[in-house]
Amino acid sequence: MKKTVALFAVLLACTCVWAQTPVIVSKQTKMINGKNYFIHIVEKGQTIFSISRAYGVNYHDAIYKNDIDKIAIGDTIFLPSNEKTAPAKFHYHVVKQGNTLYSLAKEYQVEIDDILKLNPKIENNKIKVGEVIKIPMKKSESKKPLQQQQPTQANNAKQQQQSQNNNTSSEYKKNDKEQEKLEKQQREAEAKAKKEQDRILKEVREREAKEQKELEKRQKEERANEEKKLKELEKQQQEAEAKAKKEQERQKKEAEAREAKERKELEKKQKEAKEAELRAQKEREKQQKEIEKQQRE
Repeated sequence: MKKTVALFAVLLACTCVWAQTPVIVSKQTKMINGKNYFIHIVEKGQTIFSISRAYGVNYHDAIYKNDIDKIAIGDTIFLPSNEKTAPAKFHYHVVKQGNTLYSLAKEYQVEIDDILKLNPKIENNKIKVGEVIKIPMKKSESKKPLQQQQPTQANNAKQQQQSQNNNTSSEYKKNDKEQEKLEKQQREAEAKAKKEQDRILKEVREREAKEQKELEKRQKEERANEEKKLKELEKQQQEAEAKAKKEQERQKKEAEAREAKERKELEKKQKEAKEAELRAQKEREKQQKEIEKQQRE
């Protein structure tokens, strides 16, 4: 039994290796350093590789909070979009712990009513942690040309990023190969884990079949022993009944013989008594005749 439990534990662990949640591409976007990014919330079973593959981008281009190998459920990841966008009229903001409409309006220097107009789904002025809402641009920002809407430092960062991307194109290709290699290793690991799962399932089924067969064999033997004991008991009972019947017949026969003997003896005594009485009567008649004869003389 312990071995079966251990095998199921290994089976569960193997199942978790390839149990990944499908990635649904988000439609929500955000402008970062003048570039449009998709907003993706990490779900259980998703990895940076599966997410970047779903969005058709290199995982090195993603912006995330933690290290690549340590993303957590609920983390927000920004993935670059290749689509050209018009000048933004609002920001995207992911609600954090402690955020309120008042604090956001104060942070972005806008009116609460303007936030509510862009987010008609907000009810009772309450926002939830993890919710993505639209924050309107400040009036001073919306009047400036698109090139002036981003701080100089951000533009410099963008130029540096573009320069770095151009200079490291070969490195990205190498990283893509590494990603393909990792995905291949992952597929091999999944295939190996599935094969191991099939093997474990087969062993479990064979063990269960063997145990079931042994159980049926024991049950069959127990039924055979019970039937044998029942037959022996019935045989003993029949023998006892036959012996008792035989003894009863013997006693009956003896009683009948004894009664016949007694009856015969009684008849014999009655006959003897009758004969004695006849002799006595003849004797009396003889004496009476002699007396009569003497009187006549």
